[in-house]
Amino acid sequence: MAESEDRRDEHGERADATVAGRTAQLEGRRGPDASDGSVSEPTDDGHAGERGDGPSGDTVRRPLVDVGEPEAGAAGEKDGAGHGAALVAWVRSHLPAVAALGVVAVAIVALLVMALVNATAVPDAATIEADARAAVSAPSYAGGTYGTDGVLVTRDVDVRSVTRTDAAPDGSDARFGASGYATAEAVVSFAGQGVGADQAVTLSYALVDGTWERVGDARADALAWRATSGVDQERVARNVSLLLRRADAAQGWDGSDGQPTLEELYADAAVTVASEDFDEQAQTDVVELELERAGAYESYACTLRATFSFAAASGRWEVAGVEVGDGARTPDLSALVGTWAGTFQRQDTEGTKCLGGRAAGLTVTVEDVSAGEGSATLSGTISGLAHYHAHPGRDSESCEGDLAFDDVPFTATLVEDETGSELAFSATLPEDVGGTVDVALGFGTGDDAGQVVARVRTTFPHTASFLFIPYDETLTYTDVFTLAKEG
Repeated sequence: MAESEDRRDEHGERADATVAGRTAQLEGRRGPDASDGSVSEPTDDGHAGERGDGPSGDTVRRPLVDVGEPEAGAAGEKDGAGHGAALVAWVRSHLPAVAALGVVAVAIVALLVMALVNATAVPDAATIEADARAAVSAPSYAGGTYGTDGVLVTRDVDVRSVTRTDAAPDGSDARFGASGYATAEAVVSFAGQGVGADQAVTLSYALVDGTWERVGDARADALAWRATSGVDQERVARNVSLLLRRADAAQGWDGSDGQPTLEELYADAAVTVASEDFDEQAQTDVVELELERAGAYESYACTLRATFSFAAASGRWEVAGVEVGDGARTPDLSALVGTWAGTFQRQDTEGTKCLGGRAAGLTVTVEDVSAGEGSATLSGTISGLAHYHAHPGRDSESCEGDLAFDDVPFTATLVEDETGSELAFSATLPEDVGGTVDVALGFGTGDDAGQVVARVRTTFPHTASFLFIPYDETLTYTDVFTLAKEG
């Protein structure tokens, strides 16, 4: 019995060394109603346990479990925990010193960050923009011959670059206490009526006590102008004589050919701007002008195509070229077409007069006109009276030898002034047996632009005698009429 107890103690002590021994119980535990069989229930590991000898018979004996050495991982965890605990203990024992070290480390980091920031910091864009606006003022603008005068205002500031330097920029004195310098480049834009301008400006800064301060004077470059709309049309029209002169020079028209230049022809012409084509990208403007010089009986029309280019340096429109349309120096004589009735004014002759033209009158019908540069013709018919006779003994209302002619065709050409008129034509009627008749037509005078005159000159060659001595002589009779257009 004592031996059995010793074994139980021994087994009990082994069982206590294991988790299973502390907690396992027999599944087939005997109760009051359990059978008395001697076979024990198998254990979890498949071995049957031995029933104990104790009074209750409810203890299961299991094979001894070899716990073995502790695992390496567990040992490492214990070592780490030990070191950590030691470190915590050390920190707790030196807490003031550790806190001081932390403060010093944070301060060092902050100083390093501040030093890095200061070493790379530059003035902000808002500061540069405000300084640039204050440094340069909006320029005044005069449009010149073809542009529009106006007032410019500051529109925008574009900060192009900011450069950090250790030394004071060129043109600026070093600032006492400065820890750095910076140079900013910006472009200030101005806007006005039909024109804009850009001006580059350079600003210098010094960093003093953490604040950027302006140093030195701002350096401003020359203005770069740009057109935002075309030429001033009114000024172009007002200065059209300059364009006409440019066109004359291009065509070689200097008056040496006896013809008037465009500048002379259109000195008082009406000018209309027909079209305009402004190219902002190319900075050009093409203007087409129509000029008309209207007279009572002749008119001229001209089309000019002027190309302007905008000069960025001066901000002015300049003439790049002028083209002239066809027919600029060709007169329009359509106002001469029609029937003109004459009123007798006088007769010019070297002797006594025959005034038969007063009663006969004069009718000129212009059916067609043809004009070119420096030349023109009129064609039509004429009705009047020719004087194929000698001088009468005294001034007479009619004479024997007066010959009426009706609807005689004629062609008159443009000639130099013979009648004091601005526009003069001359024609010789078909030859007649009695003599010849020449007709001169003049339209407009310096005193009266609407006046029209006609001169009908009869040339009568015949043989006369003096003291019964014959000799040849030629007589002329010139009847002068004023003409008025019918209808």
